[in-house]
Amino acid sequence: MANPHALILNTHTMWLRRPGGGYRIATYMREHGWDVEVLEWATDFTLEELKEFTRSRVTLDTKIIGFSCFFCYWDEKMESFLKWIKDAYPNITTLYGSQARPKMDSNNFDYYIFGFGELAVLQLMKVVASNEPRSSIKLDINWLAKGKKVIDAIHMYPAFPMRSLMIKYEDRDYIQEWEWLTVEFARGCIFECDYCNFPVLGVKGDYTRDADDYIEQMRDAYDRWGTTNYFVADETFNDRSEKILKFANATEQLSFKPWLSGFMRADLLTSRPQDWEHASRMGFNGHYYGIETFNRKAGKSVGKGMKPEKIQQGLLDIRKYFEAHGGYRAVTAFILGLPHETEESITTTFKWLVDNWQGEAVDVNPLEIPVNNFIDKASKISMDWKGYGYRESNNVLKDLNYRHNDLVQVNQVLNWENDNLSYSRVREMADAFTTYNHKEKLFGLNPYVLDWGVNQSGTLEGSLALRASDLVDVDKRHLDIIYNYKVKKLGSENVATDVRQTQYNRFFYPETHATSKELFSPDEETKQLKETFNKHDA
Repeated sequence: MANPHALILNTHTMWLRRPGGGYRIATYMREHGWDVEVLEWATDFTLEELKEFTRSRVTLDTKIIGFSCFFCYWDEKMESFLKWIKDAYPNITTLYGSQARPKMDSNNFDYYIFGFGELAVLQLMKVVASNEPRSSIKLDINWLAKGKKVIDAIHMYPAFPMRSLMIKYEDRDYIQEWEWLTVEFARGCIFECDYCNFPVLGVKGDYTRDADDYIEQMRDAYDRWGTTNYFVADETFNDRSEKILKFANATEQLSFKPWLSGFMRADLLTSRPQDWEHASRMGFNGHYYGIETFNRKAGKSVGKGMKPEKIQQGLLDIRKYFEAHGGYRAVTAFILGLPHETEESITTTFKWLVDNWQGEAVDVNPLEIPVNNFIDKASKISMDWKGYGYRESNNVLKDLNYRHNDLVQVNQVLNWENDNLSYSRVREMADAFTTYNHKEKLFGLNPYVLDWGVNQSGTLEGSLALRASDLVDVDKRHLDIIYNYKVKKLGSENVATDVRQTQYNRFFYPETHATSKELFSPDEETKQLKETFNKHDA
């Protein structure tokens, strides 16, 4: 008897990259005896190509066709394809899986799963392949009233901790050596920051995977495709010193030295210099720091209490250490508009970054307060924004080079103001700083887009040497990769000549969508920033 069969289609808007969720679920299903094939970049396939792929793969043993979503993109084409599946294969269960609750308006999915999905998928596998009753599936009653069968995996089938977080790719995934894949060390975050809406917070104890499980995954990808570079999926990697030491020792059992990029708490690194050696030993050289603010009062109000002067010196010391011990690339991320933040303190932050952080990366974003159940677990600020001093504003928002008001237009985030700032103002400041950065070529590539640089330059060293505005033709290179992938999956006779089928929003580096004249035309805001940054301290 043949093994039960499933297809998983990854639907996302990420260039040159494969999010790990669909491959993790595929690996887990294979470990339970299923044959599962993943189709990457499904939204870049035409409707006819999607149908051809499905027709060529579906057998009498096909039980599930799932869609894995990360930075989701769902349009009329994908909905038409889903409806075609239900018409052509009415006995196959259709499934949507994501870390987020369903946001698309579709009546053609049989089930939705959100959260870490392994155990929820396992129960669904038993129902469709082993004749367990469908009533055995635990559904969210609130969503049933809305006509959707939603499985809240976070609460109904919690898949954390898990000692195996294995992801194994197959030959039919056509992995390329330059690609950065995903690795996961643990699930959940020990912290509970006021602005954070991640659903698994305040975890206690050891939530890490087994070291041997990690070693096996890394060896498999290296032996088969030469993969050495990874994005780390953990919410905060350096939450526990014991965790870093455990995986540093494991990494030294490999025959190669990986380069890892992931989320780090800069305040913890600053206060725990003993962790630097072990993070460096495992190749964890790409750091994403959620600094959020250098305003002491604002930081304390959301659980980030370290003195700005201490963390600033810590950043410089950490960079010096890692550069001397194998390499370094970090991004400091800031949320503009936290309680007690002022325009003056934001400008002071910008000045420090220009004076001290050139060559690394900076990510500045306005504070967005979700409303209308846009997210899955409301942050403390989202639940009580009035209590934090925010109120609704009537300020008119304008589209900027890097900021668009789509979320406000559809009532998903609050157009806010407080006694010091407003959403409209911090959007303009974030946009002006990002534009200024690109014009002046101040900062390097974010560690989460180093893969784009590797694809462009050919080496990690070349990627590290690029400034953010040096990236060119990302969309063209993405389409070339998609075309070659399609040919391998479908055969050249079944691939449309025009491989560009979807319209993405601007993402990270929008010069691939706009002319430099549009992006970098002089305006008063960037002129004022430049004058401020070039002033000598009094």
